[in-house]
Amino acid sequence: MNEIIEPAEEQFYPRITLRRAVTKAGEHSIYFASGVHLYALNAGDGALQWCLHISKRLVYKVGDLPPGSLISVPPSLDGVRGLAVRDTRVFVSTESGMAYAFSADTGALIWRRELFSFGGVPLVVGDALYVPGQTNIDALDTRDGSKRWKYATMNVVASPIVIENSTLYAGSYGNAVYALDTATGQPRWTYQTNGRVYNAPIVHNGVVYAGIGDDGCCLTAIDAQSGQLIWRNTPILDSGAQLLVINNLLYTSQRDKLVGIDIKNGRPLWHYPNMRGVSLLFSEHTLYVAATSGDLSAFEIPSHKLLWQRKLRALKSGGATHMQLLGDELYVGFNEYGRGHVGTLHAIDIQTGHEDWVAELDWFVESPAVS
Repeated sequence: MNEIIEPAEEQFYPRITLRRAVTKAGEHSIYFASGVHLYALNAGDGALQWCLHISKRLVYKVGDLPPGSLISVPPSLDGVRGLAVRDTRVFVSTESGMAYAFSADTGALIWRRELFSFGGVPLVVGDALYVPGQTNIDALDTRDGSKRWKYATMNVVASPIVIENSTLYAGSYGNAVYALDTATGQPRWTYQTNGRVYNAPIVHNGVVYAGIGDDGCCLTAIDAQSGQLIWRNTPILDSGAQLLVINNLLYTSQRDKLVGIDIKNGRPLWHYPNMRGVSLLFSEHTLYVAATSGDLSAFEIPSHKLLWQRKLRALKSGGATHMQLLGDELYVGFNEYGRGHVGTLHAIDIQTGHEDWVAELDWFVESPAVS
């Protein structure tokens, strides 16, 4: 195939700053993508375990051009889009339309599959790998990459998908929320929206929540069984902010505020200022919030008392990855979109908020996953 899969050059290795090694976490690994590279680091101290370069080969030939030509060839769509980890394998999707399975221990290639569509963030459930894309959602067998089914969507599914009770839910830029049978790919229902789905769907107690709308994302509640609208509120959500339900409150960010919204009617009941485009994680009565400003905060739930807050990056135009939790260690990535594209991955002690180590790269950090 017209591709490159090889060990990355040393110049692309992450720059690690170690403040404290975490012994228990050292028994595990954290995986993430950055540009055309896939990384595996020791979760305890950030030490590099392996790194792969995964990309398409250049197909044009300079010799085909007239002598003396000065050209700048735009790069084709390329790079690792997302990953998922299950047992001893790392599953990867790429912007060039490929899916791969690698050994989590060594990075050795196990199988490859061409999807013919821009790959989104994959999801593993049981022995199936689900990959949303530009025009399709693909279901593959995790053992050998063989195709189980393919479902054609109206447009790109850019946000993560979710599976609940053997139903896959996906939001599309084609103005639709889909509910598909995970075994066959057949639609259970399709909810036509009045705009793109910018905030990834979640499912809680039989209700699908998503942020929808081209003129500002409105929180929408849909019956998970029937696909019928339950309610839709007017406050505008931050595009791309994560949604999370805890104790009948749906948390997300709205007009630069962290908000808690009543899941019965969509009305905001609580807010905390200066938080935009949030990534959220809940564990042991604590809500962890990563904001596009580069701040990481911890709130006690249900009191909403601020336990600690740390400035991990000073970002003017940035974003936070989804977070991962391993024991008392939290992992989150931050990216600077407007200046140098520097990405960082941070390992944080959740008891104190102190940073144990940080990895710095020259491109965005995406899809961290621990195993």
